Amino acid sequence: MDARLRFRSGRITEMVMQMKKPGILLVLLLVAVLLTGCGSSQPAAPTAKETAVPEQTDAPVSPETARLPEASEETAGSLKATVEAAVGDAAELAPFTADELTDMTGIVPEDVADFVFLQGNGMDGREILVIRAKDEASADRVASGLEKYLERRKKEHRDYAPDAYKLLTDAKVERKGLLLAVISGKNAAAELSALLSGE
Repeated sequence: MDARLRFRSGRITEMVMQMKKPGILLVLLLVAVLLTGCGSSQPAAPTAKETAVPEQTDAPVSPETARLPEASEETAGSLKATVEAAVGDAAELAPFTADELTDMTGIVPEDVADFVFLQGNGMDGREILVIRAKDEASADRVASGLEKYLERRKKEHRDYAPDAYKLLTDAKVERKGLLLAVISGKNAAAELSALLSGE
């Protein structure tokens, strides 16, 4: 009986030892994972190549990356000031971005040097769209784009907003040099005259 007990005891010890090996390996694996997760959380300092300023080139801009200049203080300061001086309620109107100008008019970024695009509540027919073209050929294309845009706006308002439709019907594309403008509103003629007189 003593021998049988010793045999069983040895067998149990052997089984426990075999079970411990996978357990030990599992614990070691867990410790390794935890240690790799405890590394520094600070990002590595950028290399000189990553912080280098890209060179300026005169290469043409691809259509995918071409964008209209935003009407900001730097790019549209003088045009914005001119519009605000000519149009009394300019500050009360909603400004449109360069992307919105392209989406709404189809005018391509390559033709626009500067712009101001303001609109009332959308259904009142109040709009101010002034674009400075890059050159004469660009001005011709911008004029065509503005004519199409104005016709589309008239059609949009014809059956739904008769007062706005009347204002848009009275509006027209005006051009002086490279400056093109469409203004619709009760005082549009005077505003256009004041706007274009400085050109």
